[in-house]
Amino acid sequence: MSVLAATAQKIQTRAQYAVIAVLTLLIVLQVVQSWSGPAAPNLQYANVARDFKAFYCAGATANAHKNPYLEAPFQRCGVPENQPLPGFVRSGVWPAPLPPYDVAFFRFFALFPYHVAASLWLLLSLAALWFAVIAISEMSGVAPLGVFAALALTLYYGNLVWGQIPPIVVGALVTSAYALRRTSYLLAGISSVATLLEPNIGVPVCIAVFLWVPRTRLAIAAGAVVLALVSILTLGVAMNVSYFRTILPLQAMSQLPTNNQYSLAWLAYTLGASPHIALQIGSASYIVMAVIGIWLARSASRALRANELVPLIPAGAAVFGGAYVHLTQTNVAIVLGLLLLAYSRSPLIWIGVALQVPVWLIFTSERLFRLESTLAVATFVFFAASSDLLRRRLTAAALAGAVFLVLSSAIHHVPRVILRGPESPVAYARQLGAHREFTAGADGVRTRADVPYTTETLVSVVSKVPVWLGLAMILLATARLRRPQSSAEFSVASSVRGESAQAVE
Repeated sequence: MSVLAATAQKIQTRAQYAVIAVLTLLIVLQVVQSWSGPAAPNLQYANVARDFKAFYCAGATANAHKNPYLEAPFQRCGVPENQPLPGFVRSGVWPAPLPPYDVAFFRFFALFPYHVAASLWLLLSLAALWFAVIAISEMSGVAPLGVFAALALTLYYGNLVWGQIPPIVVGALVTSAYALRRTSYLLAGISSVATLLEPNIGVPVCIAVFLWVPRTRLAIAAGAVVLALVSILTLGVAMNVSYFRTILPLQAMSQLPTNNQYSLAWLAYTLGASPHIALQIGSASYIVMAVIGIWLARSASRALRANELVPLIPAGAAVFGGAYVHLTQTNVAIVLGLLLLAYSRSPLIWIGVALQVPVWLIFTSERLFRLESTLAVATFVFFAASSDLLRRRLTAAALAGAVFLVLSSAIHHVPRVILRGPESPVAYARQLGAHREFTAGADGVRTRADVPYTTETLVSVVSKVPVWLGLAMILLATARLRRPQSSAEFSVASSVRGESAQAVE
C-alpha cells in the first residue's frame, strides 16, 4: 500500500469513528429518554435501567448481610425495615438470579446511590462496547462503521436501556480473543474467566480456552478458585448450594412461559410440551450445543490457525437452543460471525449476521426502530459484502434494507393466533409451596398473572425465526471452515486480517 493510500485509509477510519461517536451519543440520549420515570416524586428513578436495578439490589441486600435470593429482604434492597423505601424500589424489583460471585461484584455498585451506580454501569457498558468495535474491526478487517452497525441496536441500545450484563460479557469475550491473537495468555485467561458473569456463556468458553490453549490454564484455574472463594465469603456455603439446587431451576421455570425468550425450552413449551419436559429438552440442548461448540473451537481454530476463535465459537453455540436464553444473549454470536469474515466473505456468514442485526417485531408505536433497523442492516451489508465494486455494495445494501422492510412488515401482520394460553398464577403458587419465599418463585407467580406476556402466539414464534436462522447459518459456516486451508486460502485470509494468525498450540 502506498503512503498516499495509507493516509487516505487512516482519514477514512477516523471519519468512521467520528460518525460512531455521534451515533453513540444519539443512542445514549435515547437510553436516557427511556429512563424518564413517573412524574410522582416518590417513584424517582423507577424506570432507570430496570434490569440493573435487580443487580444493584442483590448487591445491596448482600451488603446488608441478608439473603438476596429471598423475596422479603431483596424487595427492600438492603433498606432496614424501619426506614422508607427509596423511589426506585417502590415500583418493584425483578429477581436477580445471579451466581454468588456476581452478587459480590455488584456489592461495589451498591455502595453508591442508585442513579450514580446506574450511570457508572452505563459508562462501563459503553467502554466495553467501544473496545469491542475497535478490536473486532482490527481482527476481522470489517470497517468500524460496519461493526458498529451490527452491534448498534440489539447489543448497544437494547442492553443499555435495561442495564443488562451482555455488553460486559461481550467486552470480556473480545478481550480474550484479542489477547489470544496477540499471544497474551495471562490476559486471555483472566478475560475468559470474566465471561462467567453470564455462566451459561462463560462455562463453555472457559472449558474451551482451558483445553485448547494450554498456556491459559494457570490463569483460568486461579480465576476459578478466586470466584469460588469470593462466592463462599459473600454468601456462605449453604447459599451457594441453594443457588445451584433451588434458585437456578426456579428461575428457569419462572421465565419459561415469557414470550420474549429465544430458548428451545420456550419453543417446546409453546408447541405443547409440559413445563418440566420443555426444560429438560432445553437443558439437554444446551449441553449438546456447548459440547459441539467446544469441539468446533478446537477443529476450526486449528484449521484456520486462529487462536482468537477459541472463546468465540463455544459462546455462539451455547446461545442456540438452551433452557433460558434472551435476545440480549444471542447477540454474542454476532461477534463470532464478524470474526469469521476475516477468513471468508461467504454469504452464509454475512447473511447470518445480518439476520441478527435488526429488531424484527416492530409495533406501530416503535416505528423509529424500523428506520434504525433498516439503516443498520444496510450499513452492515455494505461493509461486509465481498464485492470490491461500490455499485454492487450499494445494491446489496439497498436490497438488504428492502428485504428487512418487507419481512418485518410481514411478521408484524402475522395473525395473533394463540398457540398456548397463560398458566394460572394461583395454581402455580400452590405448586411452588414454600419456594414462593424465593425471588424466582415469587416472580414466577407475578409473571403468570401478566396475561399478554405469557400468552404464546404465532407471531411470537415467527418473529424469532430470523434470529434462529442467523445463528444456525453462523454455526454452519463455522463447521464448514473446519477443513484445513490451502496455502493460497490462508494467504488470502491473512491479507484480509492484515497480519498472519497465531497458530493454536
